[in-house]
Amino acid sequence: MELEIEWQRIYKNKLRAVGVMRAEWAHGLKEQDLIPVQEWTERNNCGVRMSFDTWRFRDDREITMFLLKWG
Repeated sequence: MELEIEWQRIYKNKLRAVGVMRAEWAHGLKEQDLIPVQEWTERNNCGVRMSFDTWRFRDDREITMFLLKWG
């Protein structure tokens, strides 16, 4: 089973993670799926995790940088 994360824009500067399964059955997103994303955002000062599946960004430049890595 392979998990891919899609990102939906939900307000001006926020993105929400949505798990998309590429298999016959799905489990949805788990915390362990998002830990690498959180570590990257902290290391690169690009976005702040607001909740389990939502990140807030300062501007469109940050969103673009984030999506180039994780989109």
